[in-house]
Amino acid sequence: MAEDLESRLAVNQLGRTSLEEQTLGMKFEHGAYVPCPLDQGIAEEWIAKEVLRAAKSGVIDGCHIDWESYGAMGFDQLGDNLCYCDVCFEGFTRQNQLTTSVGRSERYTWLQEQGHLIDYLAGLRDRLAEVYRRVGVRVRDVQPNFIFSAYMFFTPGDLQNSWRFEGATLGLHSPSAPYFFIDPSHYYPHHSAPWWETSYPKMKALGMKHILGSWVGGLYGDLPHLDVSAPQWIYEAAMSHDGYWVWYENRFGPTDSRMLRAADKRISVVESKAGDLLVKGRLDYTFACLVEQSGDPDRQRSIRQRTYHAGDRHLLWVFNGNTDHAVSVLARIPRLPEEQQWSVRDLGSDLPYARSGSTRWTNHDLANGLLLEMEKRSGTWLIIEPDEGTNPEPARSISADVMRTHPARPDAGTATPVGSEPAGGFPILYTKQIPLDLYKGGTNLDSVNPVFGTAIHRLDGLEDNPADMQLFKIDGFCRGPRLSRDARRIAFSCWVNGKGQIYLVNAGGTNPVNISSNRSCDTGPEWSPDGRTIAFSSDRDGDWNLYVMNADGTGQRKLTAVPGTEQHPAWSPDGRRLAYVSDRSGDFDVYLIDMKTGEEQQISDRAGNEYEPCWSPDGTKIACTANTHGSFLDIMVMDVQDGTARNARFLIQTARKRWYDFSNIQSIAWSPDGNRIAAAFEDSKHRRREKSGILVVTLEPLRVQEVLAVDPLMPKPGGSIEEERPRYKLIGGWYFEGNAARRWLPKRFESIQWSPDGSRIAFHSDLDPSGYDFLFSMADDGTDMTRIDGSMNPAGPHNQLPVANQPDKRERNKERDEK
Repeated sequence: MAEDLESRLAVNQLGRTSLEEQTLGMKFEHGAYVPCPLDQGIAEEWIAKEVLRAAKSGVIDGCHIDWESYGAMGFDQLGDNLCYCDVCFEGFTRQNQLTTSVGRSERYTWLQEQGHLIDYLAGLRDRLAEVYRRVGVRVRDVQPNFIFSAYMFFTPGDLQNSWRFEGATLGLHSPSAPYFFIDPSHYYPHHSAPWWETSYPKMKALGMKHILGSWVGGLYGDLPHLDVSAPQWIYEAAMSHDGYWVWYENRFGPTDSRMLRAADKRISVVESKAGDLLVKGRLDYTFACLVEQSGDPDRQRSIRQRTYHAGDRHLLWVFNGNTDHAVSVLARIPRLPEEQQWSVRDLGSDLPYARSGSTRWTNHDLANGLLLEMEKRSGTWLIIEPDEGTNPEPARSISADVMRTHPARPDAGTATPVGSEPAGGFPILYTKQIPLDLYKGGTNLDSVNPVFGTAIHRLDGLEDNPADMQLFKIDGFCRGPRLSRDARRIAFSCWVNGKGQIYLVNAGGTNPVNISSNRSCDTGPEWSPDGRTIAFSSDRDGDWNLYVMNADGTGQRKLTAVPGTEQHPAWSPDGRRLAYVSDRSGDFDVYLIDMKTGEEQQISDRAGNEYEPCWSPDGTKIACTANTHGSFLDIMVMDVQDGTARNARFLIQTARKRWYDFSNIQSIAWSPDGNRIAAAFEDSKHRRREKSGILVVTLEPLRVQEVLAVDPLMPKPGGSIEEERPRYKLIGGWYFEGNAARRWLPKRFESIQWSPDGSRIAFHSDLDPSGYDFLFSMADDGTDMTRIDGSMNPAGPHNQLPVANQPDKRERNKERDEK
């Protein structure tokens, strides 16, 4: 078609057309004559003619486009590989008054080096949007409510990966006839299937409809380590987005019927009781401040919320996305009108929540919060509406009182630690699970249900057999220890009865002090480079905002003051700026704040979530994890030398030329020389997904090295690891019913840290066959791995590694009884 129209050819990053690439050996499955994406004639020929004919027929209400990388949309990939033809490039230089002449083969590199690439792609997007807008206007002149939808990978704001999709989408969308985005990014979902890792908030802000779905093979056994059952995943997709879809490549059978009916039953319960709020309510992501009561960062990260407002009625969905742990969550609701009483009902049971025996809540009561007990992978729907106080108290209710299960927080001294002997060598801080001193009964440990907390520990990773040192213990949970730059003091958050406080302790474990010393919840401390200031998150005003204080706890002041969650503060090496993430716009983006002026600046504004911002040692770059396609997390690096983010790039995707080799990247850490980043990964090799481990990315020259990979624990056979077969031949074996039962368990890798000389990497993992967690140390290429035995977790009298010929428990009990 394009050849018949004599369309101009597209030019790729290397300065070559598809015909030139073909002569060099490139294979084209669907035609080698690939036109410039901005050619209006192509849009007219391949979409406008047929869609206009359909609209004029009066029997077709819309057009769905299966938009994949072939034909007019093809040529190697759909990202920034195209287009650098004379028309596209010279149009950009004229518009921006850039008097330069650059040859075709040098244009892509020139745009990168001059910092123009993102602006160039944004210009292509806007011009392409106009191309498709002309098509949409002509169609809606015939049929005003004509709908366009498409199946494609699309992340608004991610111009390097999807500028063409974004341009076409913006052009075909209309406020009166919203565009439907059929999202295939969870075709191979991450094993915990996090539906919140999508572009939904940005799509919703554009007024478009976002339908999330998956492939039936992925739900039925091709991913035998999927934590979430098929009905649960469909229910979550429908509730969190504007609908769901499932792609079938098999004969519809009884398993499919069971799955869909089970999901539909759960969906119908919510829709029948709150459909008006779901459909007509104003969507809000920051209505509640959610505080997970143990302070575990991993559990807090998986707690999500959505609220739908309609007048003075509010539908709040609190969701525990953790597939392994139940949670207690304090839901604080700080922004309701004052001088009003409220009722809070559970949507499923219609029972009201009660505080101190009363089902009537004041604004002050709700700002303090109600406690929600949530099982693993579950959600709670709350209806919050005015209570006129005319009805008697109901006979049945659900208690929402905060429980005091720990002893009161003891005094920890008042003299601020000034520092002990510095921790030398390769100091590694970590938390260890320990039995708490809460049971006051007999001494027969076999009859006691243990109560556990966590303590702060330290060891030297350079020693051959390092001694483990316990630095601090309390009847509660210790989280996130951070060593000061001079290695003399440690800051951490200490959680007792759902309240976190910032503590300091000398590196030798002496003189612990609560420097927060308030009735609120403070967590996530980070030292400034000079050791004089600590940044942290606090819920003291009913939201998670950032604060700073002097190292002795004085001078506490607020840095951010917007609804939402601000977390993960990271100091620049010169101490002048603080990077952090905020979900104020619906998903987590990276922001900077100038510590002198207080000016905030958003430096990432793309759909999806960014986490874990961290500065390069020279302060010129910020790395973070970020969504590339749905639940896939890559390492994104941004240049920030002049205070603005430029040349953002995804390291794994750029190095491998595809986005699926490694996924769910987390726990990123810069090497001391600033040229390498170590990170944990899961789900290697796309569809086979059988490993987790650690990788190292070298920035110059860019390359990715898998330094450690470990197979999951496999309780049952099945899944696509056994043999690579066509995807429509489902080979789930035990897993084919989509129950997420007896799943494969990927090994965990976290808390990655480089040695001071950059020669070794330490990490925390459960890879040991014993099942216990340990710290490990290895050379930077993955060799010479050592298990640090003293770090075994959990700690306790019964948690000894297996010893040959050791009598089992029954024999020990028999000997005890005989004595």
